[in-house]
Amino acid sequence: MQRLEHYQSEVGDVLAAICDASGLSLAWHSWSQALHLDGRCVLGAGSVLHLSAFCRRVKRHPAANAACRRCDLVAAREQCAQDPSVCVRRCHAGAHEVLVPVHDHAGLVGIAYLGQFRCERDQPAALPLLEAAGLRRVVVQGCLLQAWLHDLCGRLERERNAASGDRLAQIRHYLHREPRGSLATLAQVLGLSVTRAGHVVRELSGSSFTALREQVRLERAQQLLRDDDRPIAAVARAVGIDDPNYFTRYFRAKLGLSPRAWRAQAREA
Repeated sequence: MQRLEHYQSEVGDVLAAICDASGLSLAWHSWSQALHLDGRCVLGAGSVLHLSAFCRRVKRHPAANAACRRCDLVAAREQCAQDPSVCVRRCHAGAHEVLVPVHDHAGLVGIAYLGQFRCERDQPAALPLLEAAGLRRVVVQGCLLQAWLHDLCGRLERERNAASGDRLAQIRHYLHREPRGSLATLAQVLGLSVTRAGHVVRELSGSSFTALREQVRLERAQQLLRDDDRPIAAVARAVGIDDPNYFTRYFRAKLGLSPRAWRAQAREA
């Protein structure tokens, strides 16, 4: 949670600075998990809506609100999926805004919308008028925002990869320590619901909890047979199997050799 709060604080500072420098509102829409950490988007929830006074007035009307959604979530998405460049566009309601696409290796992550304003005097008078120099400054701010968002995506990906490795190691450590362990108990260790814990195990290992437990059990048995001189029955108990005869059948079914034969072969290698 501290990592998430750290990123959310940084995000708040950067987005506030962009809004202050441009004098414009900033909204965004995301279509991937690239800007997520610990299951939550670091950009927060409020900025998914266009909050400029102009947009709020337009969206009071249901038909116009539906048109806004098509404009932002369909037309802009299609445009930015094809062209990653920061650009200026005129929306269906007659306002200009700067589109800031964010891509990663998998494609379009999301779009930041910086606006709304007018570039021409025939546009709605409620919008701030940007002359050529002002428009150039806003586009540059959009480019700086895009570069920061790309860097943020990369940092979050590294954080998620590190967290995934740590969590998988935690799961495997639990199974080494508790070879008879249940998914319900693992869920308590991870601080998750049983359903979510099962999903996490599959996401991180590619296997169900039961299959991963069997894999870890077999790895532990091999390690003990190779590196430890304890009897076969003691090895069986160490991996959660009380019946040494069942353990011998189980081990042979998995590896094609009895535990005793496998130990002899491993020590000769």
